[in-house]
Amino acid sequence: MGRYLVTRLAWSVLIIVASSMVVFLILRVLPSDPVLARLGATTGVDPGVIERLRREAGLDLGHAGGVEMVEGDAVFRAGLPAGL
Repeated sequence: MGRYLVTRLAWSVLIIVASSMVVFLILRVLPSDPVLARLGATTGVDPGVIERLRREAGLDLGHAGGVEMVEGDAVFRAGLPAGL
């Protein structure tokens, strides 16, 4: 019975560590800027437009202000056309 519990505990720790690593890697790969994520490919987008969208979404307020504004659908309420 003791060996069974130790094995289960070892597997649980391994799964938690592996899951944490996967989540960390996914978050590092995905775009962290909601405006860039909404626009998709930004090769043909004017940097002024990107800054305007960030300002409209409230993402130019710094880290603390930006966190509050990212909640919900702040980027979608910024007046973006449906195609963007």
